[in-house]
Amino acid sequence: MKRRMIAIILASVMTVALAACQSSGNDGTKNDSIPTETGEENPVETEEVRSDDEEEQVAGSIEALMELEADSSRRSTANTNEKYDKITVPNDEISDLQPYHNLSGAKNAITIEIYEALFDLTADKELVPRLAKSYKEIDDTHFQVEIYDYISDSEGNHITADDVVFSYQLNQESGYAEDFGFFKSVEAIDDYTVEFVWNEPITSLTALNSMMNYVCIVSEKAYGEHDFATDPVGTGPYVVDNFTTGVSVTIKAREDYWQTDELRNELAKANVEEIEFDILADTSMQLIALESGSLDYCDITTQNLESYITNDKYNVYSLPNSFNINLLLNYSEDSPCSDLNLRLAIYYAIDNSTIVEALGSDAYYPCSVNASRIMSDYDYAWENEENYNTVYDVELAKEYLEKSSYNGETLVILTNSLEAQKNAATVILGFLQGVGINAEISVQEPPAVNGVASDSTAWDLWVNAGTSSSGYAITRTATDLLASMSNNGGCKIFAEDDELQTMIDKCNSQAGYSIEATEAVYDYIHEKAYDYGLFGNIKIYAFTPDFASFETWYNSSAFVFGACDYYLD
Repeated sequence: MKRRMIAIILASVMTVALAACQSSGNDGTKNDSIPTETGEENPVETEEVRSDDEEEQVAGSIEALMELEADSSRRSTANTNEKYDKITVPNDEISDLQPYHNLSGAKNAITIEIYEALFDLTADKELVPRLAKSYKEIDDTHFQVEIYDYISDSEGNHITADDVVFSYQLNQESGYAEDFGFFKSVEAIDDYTVEFVWNEPITSLTALNSMMNYVCIVSEKAYGEHDFATDPVGTGPYVVDNFTTGVSVTIKAREDYWQTDELRNELAKANVEEIEFDILADTSMQLIALESGSLDYCDITTQNLESYITNDKYNVYSLPNSFNINLLLNYSEDSPCSDLNLRLAIYYAIDNSTIVEALGSDAYYPCSVNASRIMSDYDYAWENEENYNTVYDVELAKEYLEKSSYNGETLVILTNSLEAQKNAATVILGFLQGVGINAEISVQEPPAVNGVASDSTAWDLWVNAGTSSSGYAITRTATDLLASMSNNGGCKIFAEDDELQTMIDKCNSQAGYSIEATEAVYDYIHEKAYDYGLFGNIKIYAFTPDFASFETWYNSSAFVFGACDYYLD
């Protein structure tokens, strides 16, 4: 069966959903189609699924934009000791600059300039020392790291092993220590050496890298004296100069950065004197600002790309995104979604191709599993398999709903406040109402979502963002469904399924990984209706021509603007 798709625009769905949210209650009326703004029904249309060759051609044409070769004959930050004066870039709304929960691309773009971890990761997922001077594995459950003895933060606080221990404790207590299932403890052995203790030998593809790369190291003294949400103090090459909530964040290069030129890796450079992040999420406003000269780059993914590619005023660059969005359902007895038939009804009632059309098909693509297409083992054949993630079927959804124990309860759709997730939740709301399922949306700021999600009574459906720290598709699934990778010690959907845990744990291990094992996990997930891959995205940007080369965070989730090179002539 080919995937069916309703021809729909976001505005019409928003009208229906907002009307439902603003009413005093839901009457449970079943709607087989979604009305347009004129009140007419949109016909159900069919669309052929792209062939593998066509998908690869699309991906290839975008990847071709990813090369930017610097002109070595021109004076630039790459061949002088000078810095570029200032760049201004757009950013989404962020609520804090705390040194944990740095998985948001918007927040990560800033925090990677002001904080540092013990290690960086290369594109090949190899650990590269940053604050660490050296490391050694003592045995299967003990791992020692020595840091440099002259590290200081932007206030001159000397960083010691005690600060490393404090930072890891801070991360653990924050509730955002994902992929820390093997972590037992860390202690200072001497002033500059810490020893990590694992609760069992690490077999995971990702756990060691996650524990070494994702924890920002801060001074315990500075953390006690400052509100790091708005006034952070880090060891990185930049310091926050101004943070006006909802308006902008400005960072400046440190004159006293502790690293020497010999130690600086590519991500630790400070080639710009000042970087201003303007909170400007609206793409149309970004374009106006870019063309007026008040921004140095912006997202043009859904715009007329050819006009920018052929315009000498801009360089065009594509940043593949390892993040994707999926839909999780609450499996606990606190939710009606503990009923398998209701879960299947919900999933068959949703068409992620429609969601993509609503969000912008130039910027987003529907996922057939919970993984981004840029994962190294992503298989386009998954997109042609027949299951609820690839087949939209209203009548089948109604059949499952009739067989379920659902009794008109209002389901809560949890989402963060970022536009893509929030708008996707709105479209999903319309789909649910279309088959007779009552629902409402709970919008949370990104830092608060995990806390709300850990409460099994607070949500029924979760529009959830994530990535893969290993670069393999299975790890994206593991971040949601493997208890040892969760920040609350349990599976995010509250499913107590030993077979699921065993399958994912084995596939996400160095010894047990294979594409066949990954496919077996997906088959089991579809059998139990554990999750639904919604969409991924590929961002295309226009830059002013002063950018000579780009540096990105290892998983391509953000540009490292301080580390990019710039022309000075």
